[in-house]
Amino acid sequence: MPDNIVDLFHKKTMHKHITFSLFFSFAGLFLLIGCDAAKPKKSNGDETGQTESGQTDFGPSGPTLSVEAQEAENIARYENLEIPFIEIRHSSGVHSVNFSRDGKKIVTAARNAHIFDADTGTELHKLEGHAVRVNSAVFSPDGRKVATVSGNIWTNAPNDDRSVCIWDANTGKELRKLVVPTSSGAGSGQLAIYSAVFSPDSRKLLTVSSEGIARIWDAESGAELRKIGEPGSNPKRVNYAVYSRDGKRILTGCGAFISGDRSPISGTEPGSVIIWDAESGKELQRMEGHTRKVEFVAFSQDEKRIVSVSTGDDVRISINAEQTVRIWDAASGKELQKLKARVLGSNDTDLALLVAFSPDARRMLTRDTTWDVVSGKELHTWQATGGGEGNVRSALFSPDGKVILTAHGDCARIRDSGTGVELKKLGGRGLPGMGGDSHQARFAAFSSDGKKFVTAESSGSSGTNRIRIWTLE
Repeated sequence: MPDNIVDLFHKKTMHKHITFSLFFSFAGLFLLIGCDAAKPKKSNGDETGQTESGQTDFGPSGPTLSVEAQEAENIARYENLEIPFIEIRHSSGVHSVNFSRDGKKIVTAARNAHIFDADTGTELHKLEGHAVRVNSAVFSPDGRKVATVSGNIWTNAPNDDRSVCIWDANTGKELRKLVVPTSSGAGSGQLAIYSAVFSPDSRKLLTVSSEGIARIWDAESGAELRKIGEPGSNPKRVNYAVYSRDGKRILTGCGAFISGDRSPISGTEPGSVIIWDAESGKELQRMEGHTRKVEFVAFSQDEKRIVSVSTGDDVRISINAEQTVRIWDAASGKELQKLKARVLGSNDTDLALLVAFSPDARRMLTRDTTWDVVSGKELHTWQATGGGEGNVRSALFSPDGKVILTAHGDCARIRDSGTGVELKKLGGRGLPGMGGDSHQARFAAFSSDGKKFVTAESSGSSGTNRIRIWTLE
């Protein structure tokens, strides 16, 4: 990431004279609908990026717009902007988006998975192999493989697939297809695989399914190596799982679910946080205190602390409902902080998009609030309401921890993480550069070097789905 990332958003850049307004047609073409040849305001004989009102526009409706459209690939490049970006028409709604570790590729999960070139926006491979929607798609740390998982999340939806596919990231070829067996009375139409994560050495794959079991697979042979957790109504039912940075431990959030559903069982055992030995599957440590199922867990970057989130009575909750967020000492298992935070909004289901430690492990982000990890004190909070902006759907720190990126409603925003002050708004109502009234910005991700970030939008009304790759250099 550029060293002066915060200063970058305060600078006024040089622009030309002509403003164009454009939008996609359903055929993937651009239609020119407006042109304004008025010069922007000048200072000391220099052209600036200011309008007559003195505000610096951000996006394709700003003082200049240089666009290259490619009909065959549905790609548009918006250049000569403070932060240029590439816009890509996506064939269906996006469920996850991730960079490869080297930042050269992006993988999206939708009806199928797609791999894109992060520099050009060109689609490199379409990964077709699942019978139903792809819930998640991730690169291996070495960048050689992609793992995809499928299954409909809700039990009343048809589901003919409960598979994990491993792909060659360079050729798009399917290498292995792993079928998760059913257990404890869960029929094939009820089982969905929520997530997948590679071990740090890329040799193993960890998956979690709606039956409450985490499975460890050999990423080369496809062999199932072991299972972690227990299905049914018990505190060892796994809802979320991640590797430690050295790959020797697995951290899980546990608690009871109705088989194949996302709802808690009334009056069940309290949720728990459990650390397991990744090689033997033996339970190493258990942290208890949550009164309900634990839906999300994560290590801090230095792995000295753990965060866990219990969502309360229903994962599909109102925007103002609170969830219990606990911070634990990873070595002793001692509870350090208990926070009441508004983490989820209505229809949100992925806490991994909304809770994160800062890279220095001193702060924590929960949707629209930053916290001091040591004291548990609320540092900054913001809440987008009205104006089509909706509640935050993704929130994350930049890799250097200097800014926070949020996606919500029809826009995304960048904030100074130290002050909480908004630095830039990307898109919004009336700005054709991102979304529009009917679009929802749902996902966001940074490249590991912080030089790029990607946002993903969907529109149920128009059926138009888009991802945008933004460049900070």
